[in-house]
Amino acid sequence: MKLEDKIIKLLAEHTAYSIQQATGVSQVTLGNINRGEAKIENLSLKNAQTLADYYDLTLIADLQANIGQQRYTELITFLTSNFKEIIDSQNYLSKSDEGNLSDKIMAEILDDLFHTNIIDPLFIIKCSEIITKF
Repeated sequence: MKLEDKIIKLLAEHTAYSIQQATGVSQVTLGNINRGEAKIENLSLKNAQTLADYYDLTLIADLQANIGQQRYTELITFLTSNFKEIIDSQNYLSKSDEGNLSDKIMAEILDDLFHTNIIDPLFIIKCSEIITKF
């Protein structure tokens, strides 16, 4: 999700007061954006990133509230151990006699994807939804 989209959703789901309390970004600035008197792209990079990061935190907090802290921890542990197993398997294949350049590339891509996505709340929520199907 793009930074601007996160800020739009944050402003739609939370009051300017609660956002200011959590982030330090002024209510005036937030109100101006809500009323269309200011544009998100004119925010300082620091404020924009702060708001986007806070949006991510609210998603994680909502997920933890919905499924409970223990289940959330179990979910992260489950994802981490299973991704590690897949990545280790791909690394083993890439280093074996049967391994080739594509295997090495995929091992690196899988590792990078995992480390990028395990901190993405949308990825965690999507994984949670998939797991709940079973």
